[in-house]
Amino acid sequence: MDLILSSWPWYISGPLISMIMFLLIFNGKTFGVSSNLRTICSICGGDKLSIFFKIKVKDHMWNLIFIFGSVIEFLTTPDSNVLDVKDSLNVIEGIHAKWVSLLKTLSEEDFKKTYYHSSRDKNIILHEHVGMYAWHTKHHIEHIKMAKKNIKQKGKRAK
Repeated sequence: MDLILSSWPWYISGPLISMIMFLLIFNGKTFGVSSNLRTICSICGGDKLSIFFKIKVKDHMWNLIFIFGSVIEFLTTPDSNVLDVKDSLNVIEGIHAKWVSLLKTLSEEDFKKTYYHSSRDKNIILHEHVGMYAWHTKHHIEHIKMAKKNIKQKGKRAK
């Protein structure tokens, strides 16, 4: 039992996680945090607002449990309560800067190209994806602002 509960080296856990993700995708399962948002919205009554949220929640519970476990594991790492939030924000800013730099190299024709989005089972035009990315970024920035406000008011991170 200790073997299962202890930390595994990257050269074992990495390929194992990759293999599991491949098998899930190969068998038509959606995987990831974003697909959990659909499940959560369905649980909260979103299925009454849009057909997109009409899903069998029971079929998606495994993914919620996996993400819940991942979050718990992440929050209990030794650095989670030691590192400054600025470090995480610097990572986000770096990824965003790289993304913006890449987008500036694209032509109008490039923005008209599509790609297949497996979770949504449809092709998405790149300029629509950029719009979704912009909205999603603003959404997360608002969460960060709320957390910062909470820290200022209470003097600590909310649990």
